Parts: sequence; structure tokens; C-alpha cells
Amino acid sequence: MTAVGPSASGLPDLRPSALRRGDAVAVVSPSSPVPVGRLEAGVAVLSSWGLRPREGRHARAVHGHLAGTDAQRAADLNAAFRDPEVRAVWAARGGYGLTRLLDRLDWAALAADPKLVIGFSDVTALLVAARRRVGLAGIHGQFVGRLHLLDPRARQWLRDLLFAAPEAINATLTGARVVSGAGRVTGPLVGGNLAVLAALAGTSDALAVHGCVVVLEEVNEPPYAVDRLLTQLLHSGGLDGARGILVGTAVGCEPAIGVPSATFDEVIVERLGDLGVPMLTGVPVGHCDQQRALVHGGRVTLDATEGALEIVEGLAAATSPT
Repeated sequence: MTAVGPSASGLPDLRPSALRRGDAVAVVSPSSPVPVGRLEAGVAVLSSWGLRPREGRHARAVHGHLAGTDAQRAADLNAAFRDPEVRAVWAARGGYGLTRLLDRLDWAALAADPKLVIGFSDVTALLVAARRRVGLAGIHGQFVGRLHLLDPRARQWLRDLLFAAPEAINATLTGARVVSGAGRVTGPLVGGNLAVLAALAGTSDALAVHGCVVVLEEVNEPPYAVDRLLTQLLHSGGLDGARGILVGTAVGCEPAIGVPSATFDEVIVERLGDLGVPMLTGVPVGHCDQQRALVHGGRVTLDATEGALEIVEGLAAATSPT
């Protein structure tokens, strides 16, 4: 682990070391239950990378719409945070439930022994809170339960990022649509799922975006709901000071047939265009099989002239060869 300066919260910027073969990885279910068969398939991918996956005690639990009680899910996260052998804490699935756990977690243990926290969607809450509370960078990337469903190129991108392969540094995502602005802006990438970010607005774990490039992604929300979520962020000041906006692939966000509605892209432009910052849409980040993982808290350059995102900063090198 290396400290590379203060984060937006004023805390040290803790950047966990990249993974290496033989590392133990805790597989936890902090949100919704994992569908039958998904955990085994994802764990097999981790094993094929030379990692040692360890299922949390309650990783397969079901409690209503949650993967176990709050106490069970928090216990699995805390056990992983406190285990000196565990080098990454990887969510099996998203869904809902992590915001209920934020005040139950052992942040001191995570600060004392920084580990990779990996996930997206509902895990946005954990990534944002970890950066806000202890300055920890994480990985906005695919769940264990869907690793086997990723496009092979996207899966290789994720592996390269986690193992700090040379290909992961200065990599570029191209083909994005320029929505507003021009030129290039550089800053830490933060953000994640729009609904979760809106839910955190007004709390002590609200996203801090000053000087940052903000990534937003969403799934199964119609345009009017996206409008409402964006409006909540804007009214709460949740996007004040952002240097650029990166909108990931929207999945299931089309208007209902036969109902008057703006499109997803139209809502994005109408609500965020007045921020006056460079903005790209259509980047393969979020709920898509081509999802490219990114370092939450790592520096990126958003190029609103070429429609590209350049990865400037990855993980600290592992302490031994992979």
C-alpha cells in the first residue's frame, strides 16, 4: 500500500497494492442474494487467475430481499477487513443493502490494512464511503457472480487492472459521445450508480466531487426517474466542483412504449449541460457485458475533443511478481 497525497476529504489517499498470484480474496454478499450457480462460476474465474477465493460465512444467506441480516452481512465484511491474509474484498452481487451497513463497519481496520474493495452498482455506497471515511481507493468493477458473463476482453481488462499489468496503465477507452464541452480535464475518478449516489446525498457519506471526474451509471430506471435522481444530486450540491462527467452505458433506461418521454440522453443533457464541464456518454462502464473496470479514486483524463477516457493512475505494484 502507498499513500500518494490527500484525498478530497483531506484524508490520506490510500492506494492498495495490486494483487499477485496466491493472494486470498474474500467473496462477500453485502447486498442482495446471489442467484444459484453464479457464485461457483465466478469463484472458478478467480481460481483460474491464481487467487485463493474465500467465501464469507454468510455469502449464500437469504433474508427477505437481502443476502442475510444486517448483522450477518456486516460481520462478513468486517471479518475480511480484519483478516491480514485477505488482500481484496470482492462483492458477489449488487442489488440493495449496503447503505444499511455503513455505520456497522470497522473502518479503522480497513485504514490500518488497506485492501482492494471491488464492486459497482449498490457497492457504490461502500466505494464512496471508504474514500470519504478513510481515503481508500477501490475498484469500480464487475461482481464475482458475473465474472464468467463478462466479454473476454473486458475480463482481461479487469485482470490487468487488478494485477497492475503494464497494459492497465495509460490504457484508453475510445468511442464515447461528446455531449458538452471540449478539451481535456484530469482528476480522480469517483462516483458510480446514480440511484445510490442520490441516496447518499445529504448524508455524511455523500460523494465528494470537487476537482474530480464523476462517473454515473444506471440500470432499469426510466428517463423520468433518471431526471429525478439527477435533480436530487444537483439540488443537494452533489455535483458542485466536478471537473468532468462520464456517463456509462445505460441499460433498461428507455421510456415506456406509447408514453410521452424524453430519452435517457436527452435527460442527461438537459439536467447536466448547465454544469459547463466536459461530458461524455456511452462509455462501457456499468451494467453491460463489455464493462471496463476503473480505479475509484484513481486519476483519469477525460478528453472531450476525441471522445476518450485515458487511465492515468492504476494500483500500486504488487510486492512480488505475478
